[in-house]
Amino acid sequence: REKGRWRDQGERGREVERDMERGRVRDFSIGKLGGFHVEALAGGNVLSSDMFNHLEVLTEMLGLKGNPMDRSRIKHKRVYRIPLGRYLVKVNNQNPEDVNSVVVNYYQKDAVTFRDTVILELIDDLMSEPLFNQLRTNLQLGYDVECSDHLTHGVTGFSITVSSQANKFTVTEINAYIDLFIDWFLAYLGNMPGEQFEKRLSESIKQKIKPHLTIDDQLDQMWSEIMTREYIFDRDERCGEVLKTVTREEVMVVVRDLFRGNARKLSIQVEGNPDGVEVEEEKESDDEESEDDSEDDSDDDNDEEKKRMSSYGTPNMTPLTKNSPALNEAFTVVESVDDFREQKCTLMPVYKLQSKIVTVDVTNS
Repeated sequence: REKGRWRDQGERGREVERDMERGRVRDFSIGKLGGFHVEALAGGNVLSSDMFNHLEVLTEMLGLKGNPMDRSRIKHKRVYRIPLGRYLVKVNNQNPEDVNSVVVNYYQKDAVTFRDTVILELIDDLMSEPLFNQLRTNLQLGYDVECSDHLTHGVTGFSITVSSQANKFTVTEINAYIDLFIDWFLAYLGNMPGEQFEKRLSESIKQKIKPHLTIDDQLDQMWSEIMTREYIFDRDERCGEVLKTVTREEVMVVVRDLFRGNARKLSIQVEGNPDGVEVEEEKESDDEESEDDSEDDSDDDNDEEKKRMSSYGTPNMTPLTKNSPALNEAFTVVESVDDFREQKCTLMPVYKLQSKIVTVDVTNS
């Protein structure tokens, strides 16, 4: 029956196509596409001359030939600037029987440069393992702990996310542990030996400049540059060059500026029901893990992993006490997200990272 329904629709569609007049379709297309422009990307075994010929045919068919692009009609997506300070959006889990809670702390940067994006990616690389080790493995804070750098329509930011269970930790405690981890991370960076920091830098550079495995991967990255209208087609190479000049002190300054001082923090907290249903985690047996380790890892690999997992003399984080100041972070509570956005936030300018130079072009369009 389902196949028959689709077959009937297909047949009706073909009947409509047969009744259409070619001129009407062309006139309709010209009317709808008059303000359009074409951007194209070609790769593989194709000559540039052939590609330009295809574009000529396409633009002529669409009635766009000789119609220059009107850049004033391009609409740029803009991001709201979080006000200086710490803001809290707290809601209950929509499922009253669900024990799961989640805290997402988002930190927005006030300005953006190409160098900022590179350093935030590096911070993500440096933080991800110790974040998991301290909050997930050491403190058993939650079953999902992660961090991520963000570049949202030209505006940089960073987030730390913890998924936990309300019968084990409150969202207030989770936020406090995240805040304490920032202090721990700064000490961790300060204690990291210089040669280890340089080694991590080298690893990040290698990841950036390694060649694409397939032409599809390369074209996907290039097309994303077109979609964001930044056109930095050699972004990875430029990132590698910037990383060569980054110092540990610079990274620590960015961490302090982003998470401390005049921070722009938005904490989104979804609290579960402590009496709700627990979600069991899938765990592999210790025997299977030990067998995999023995088969896949050599002694040298294990030694290298221990070095990466090392806290470089920084003591592990300890459980909170009832009187811990971190439990009393001064938040401005957001009662209405719409009111907060319209009354407190302001639209950021359109930040465009340039392909020719590593600076920022700020416009108000």
